[in-house]
Amino acid sequence: MKSQVLNITCQADVDADIQQLLNKDPRLERVFAVIDQVPLRLREGGYAGIAQIVVGQLLSVASASAISKRLNILVSPLTAENYLKQDKQALLDCGLSNAKYNTLTLLAQAQINGELDFDALTELTVEQALKSLCKYKGIGPWTAQVYLMFCLGHRDIFPVGDLALRKGVEQALGLSETPSQKETAIIASEWAPFRASAARLIWAYYAVLKQREGII
Repeated sequence: MKSQVLNITCQADVDADIQQLLNKDPRLERVFAVIDQVPLRLREGGYAGIAQIVVGQLLSVASASAISKRLNILVSPLTAENYLKQDKQALLDCGLSNAKYNTLTLLAQAQINGELDFDALTELTVEQALKSLCKYKGIGPWTAQVYLMFCLGHRDIFPVGDLALRKGVEQALGLSETPSQKETAIIASEWAPFRASAARLIWAYYAVLKQREGII
């Protein structure tokens, strides 16, 4: 059964959610005031989409972008079939770790075997879709949640395992310390059913603070 919360498909959806969030929690008005616009950040789904997210696990944006660029040049287009045709060493030379190589190989094989149907994920609830993805080694809650948010447009997800997001919550709400994952989940529950847009807002806000480091 599909979730009853409609997915985010365009910038107007994010903008509308942000207005709802500001009405629900006035504390976010100060946060939104320093952001030009909360970005949509939708990206390609399927194998290519999840591959880019796996590449970015535990890496800086710059490092992840560099590896993704090399991977997309080597495997073009980035499909499960094309990935499996490549020599392992060539893929590792792109910057993939052995663990990420193994995860992407496992996902590619699962898709080709018909075990993993990315299109079918759109018909599942968030909980069902997360369970379907997290059964593969190397795909944890963060990776699965980010895929559902940015590749499928799920509207009510808040990846509490993301340290930058938790630090952003700390700064946005003026907390004395970075909240734990459990504490962040409790805080974010107040922003349902627009938690994915709340996460976009907090990430954007934290990025601004990082740019201003040494000034604020």
